[in-house]
Amino acid sequence: MTGFVEAYEKATGTTGVKDPPPMGLLTPQDLPTTGFLAREYAVCDRWFAPIPASTQPNRLMAISGFTERDITISGLLPDQHTLFHWLDAHHVRWRVYSAGLSFFTLMPQMWPELLTPRFRRLSDLSFDFVHEADDTRPQVIVVEPDYDDTPVHLSGHACDNHPPLPMSFGEAFLRQVYEALTSNPGRWQRTVMIVTYDEHGGFHDHVAPLQVHCPPPPGASYPPFETTGVRVPTIVASPLVQRGVAKHANLDHTSILALLAERFGQAGEPYSAAVAARTTAGIASVSAVLDSGPPRSDIPHIDPSALAANASLKTWAEPVNAMSNAYANAIEQFAQAHGKDALAKFPEIAHWLSP
Repeated sequence: MTGFVEAYEKATGTTGVKDPPPMGLLTPQDLPTTGFLAREYAVCDRWFAPIPASTQPNRLMAISGFTERDITISGLLPDQHTLFHWLDAHHVRWRVYSAGLSFFTLMPQMWPELLTPRFRRLSDLSFDFVHEADDTRPQVIVVEPDYDDTPVHLSGHACDNHPPLPMSFGEAFLRQVYEALTSNPGRWQRTVMIVTYDEHGGFHDHVAPLQVHCPPPPGASYPPFETTGVRVPTIVASPLVQRGVAKHANLDHTSILALLAERFGQAGEPYSAAVAARTTAGIASVSAVLDSGPPRSDIPHIDPSALAANASLKTWAEPVNAMSNAYANAIEQFAQAHGKDALAKFPEIAHWLSP
């Protein structure tokens, strides 16, 4: 756990930095929404990225329990089995709300779904959560920020807390989600909100990853991973957790898939063989975080004070890395495949498309 500064200097070419950013931290005063959620709900202090890899592999682990890719590249993502396939097979209603372009834009198999009401703008979440009928409301919701890596920003600015973004955008995003979910007290009583990050982003940690064997799936050729990734910040906000507690269970993103299986699967049915293997290796379900007994009746409210930040608003930007190039390629191919339908759903991508 000693390589964070060396990796930073290798990547940036700096030497002798007195206060290297990877060793820094932010206080609760710097992060009013995150600080609020940590005080009022549960912090998971042993939640790890599933594998010691970058964005794409860890997000694939989060939505599938396995990854056909071990690195982030500029191409489209493999059309591997996802939690949406699992939910459909178990007749569970789901929906994705995005502040910007969805991560699933990178998966061609998801393009038809992107054009349906299953994918909506984040601005729709509050109205839907309050007013939608019980027989059509989603039982599982995925909420995505406006990712810094996307060349097109639907909300005017990225809000995923990716360095070097001002944190206020991400704090405002989290506040918007929490306020939407608590705007319907009856539904909030049955809600578990999980806030996590795909990987650690290069920032230091003193806790070593867990020893978890993770072989590649059939057809993938990369060597097995033998550990998880580094810990990532994770908060579980719900009436089903007590106020201001730290939970010490060993967890990672596949813990969410294990929770889905417990909630919506048959008794004793694992989410998949891959997730079951991680459970055997000591990775718990999110249910380990939840408390028994009746749900809390109180709904804490966030300070409504404005969150200030200085940044230039932008609707598009040139790709600068493999992930942003992947988005650029996906946008072009999505628009070519779905033409007017794609532009009708996401008119902002017209700024990016080739003439």
